[in-house]
Amino acid sequence: RNISVWPIENEVAPEQFEISLKEYVHPIACAQNSLQIVEIIREAAKNAGYKPRFDAKPFADRPGCGLHFHLIFLDKSGINALIKTEDD
Repeated sequence: RNISVWPIENEVAPEQFEISLKEYVHPIACAQNSLQIVEIIREAAKNAGYKPRFDAKPFADRPGCGLHFHLIFLDKSGINALIKTEDD
């Protein structure tokens, strides 16, 4: 499976990163892509001698960095269905 992502961004903590899926796809495919990204990260980290953490706050003295999702719901014309418009 080919998964497109936006450029990976560093978050607040030095070892905290955000990975955003580039394509808007069916919710099931999005969930599958997200899980596959987690497995890719685990395998790449293991090969480099690291163990990635997806805990909400694994260290008391550092910012939290739990695995989470932001969702957008588009209507058939590609408009964000959750934003109220003048027609609503």
